[in-house]
Amino acid sequence: MSSRQRRPDYDRPRDDRTYAVSEEVPSTQARPDGPSDPGDLRLDIELTREELGDTVEALAQKFDVSNRLKGEFHGRTDAMRASASHLGERAEAWVSRASEKLPPPVSRRFDQAVSSVRENPGPAAAVTLVALLVLRRLTRRQR
Repeated sequence: MSSRQRRPDYDRPRDDRTYAVSEEVPSTQARPDGPSDPGDLRLDIELTREELGDTVEALAQKFDVSNRLKGEFHGRTDAMRASASHLGERAEAWVSRASEKLPPPVSRRFDQAVSSVRENPGPAAAVTLVALLVLRRLTRRQR
């Protein structure tokens, strides 16, 4: 259909049933399937308003992407902090067990190294990262 042509029923609704007014029940009277008492009508209206308000609120929350993302971000951040704390505790336990098993002169050196890493973890992290990359490269070459 070209843009210049108009449908013959362009101005009429597609489904006449949806726009028809029932002649059996005048518009000033209550519908037969609803309450007829004014108090019941008010209660029905109030309940409908509450349901509509809840629906609008649920839709607003669903489409509020920024708050949903913030909530998810904070949830994941908290989980990562808990995981890091748990790993820190396990590392502390491992270091203390390793220190106990070493001979006294080596244990003192080990404790000094651990304390220097705690004071300045950046260089130790960089060395660890480089060592892991070299190890990865070596294992890939062997395959």
